[in-house]
Amino acid sequence: MYPEWWGATAGDPTGATNTPALQAAIIGAYGNNRTQSTPYFQYNRILHFSTLYNINAELQVYHMIGFRWEGENQFSSGLRQRTCGLRIIDGQSVAYGRFENLRFENGCGGKFEAALVDLDYNGAQGPDLSPQNITFYDDFFAGAGQTDVGVLIAKSGGGAQGDNIRCYNCYFNSFTGAGWQIGGNNTGRNAGRHYAQNAIKEQIIGGDIQGCPLYGVAVYGGSIEVNGTSMENASAGFGTQTGFDVYCEAPQDRCIVRSVRSESHKLAAGSPILVEHSRTIFQATQWYSAGRSQSMADTLWPAGRIFSGTAQGGDGKY
Repeated sequence: MYPEWWGATAGDPTGATNTPALQAAIIGAYGNNRTQSTPYFQYNRILHFSTLYNINAELQVYHMIGFRWEGENQFSSGLRQRTCGLRIIDGQSVAYGRFENLRFENGCGGKFEAALVDLDYNGAQGPDLSPQNITFYDDFFAGAGQTDVGVLIAKSGGGAQGDNIRCYNCYFNSFTGAGWQIGGNNTGRNAGRHYAQNAIKEQIIGGDIQGCPLYGVAVYGGSIEVNGTSMENASAGFGTQTGFDVYCEAPQDRCIVRSVRSESHKLAAGSPILVEHSRTIFQATQWYSAGRSQSMADTLWPAGRIFSGTAQGGDGKY
């Protein structure tokens, strides 16, 4: 299935034409009520994205079980939301499928307090499977520094499940809350999001998370393994990170951080949590301003700069 069959085009700057066309393409590929109790999965087809389509409303993705969305490449094929505050995907009962080589982008030019991709189950669209067994592969999530979350899973809590969801070689850039988030704690920015106790055995394998100063990955009630991922979440300056690359609050199973290389200064927090073969890169400014002959009194640094003692005689602490 191609959205072009319903009139979608790369030349629609506002998304007014693309949005209904893409909604029609989704229904054409997966119907709108092919629940697990129906025999109609045989009619499911691959939904192909030829370019980066602007949209101006949320795409309702309901009862999509056994699916594959496929783009030409992760950098320039996928979906860009042009209306601030609206998600790209409003997902209910999305399960057993794959999003591949796609870009999901906040392109509204303003603050975006929602998630780009929201996979949940609250029963509002009728009984069916909760989100589970979903793979993101070589996908790009662009928050433009004004978006709360890239991918949000099972925000309605334990009944929304969210288990066995994985992201391979994905790239997250510039989210104010978290690039990838499971559930929530119903406070502050997470008002209305609840502990997702059944969102277990999620994985982020490889890929890169940049410019997410609060959390790269945030887990509330579930569990996750982050393996082989690169982190650069203090990209606006080494001292700008306010949270952690990986944060786990009240996880059902331990969170695992393995073989992670981080250019941030706070790697992980949570209990229980296991960190193996991972490291942060030392980036503090040494007090004597290496390579300069002036004394410390002659060197001006911005307030909040993180620094350390000398490489020869210091204790290595920030």
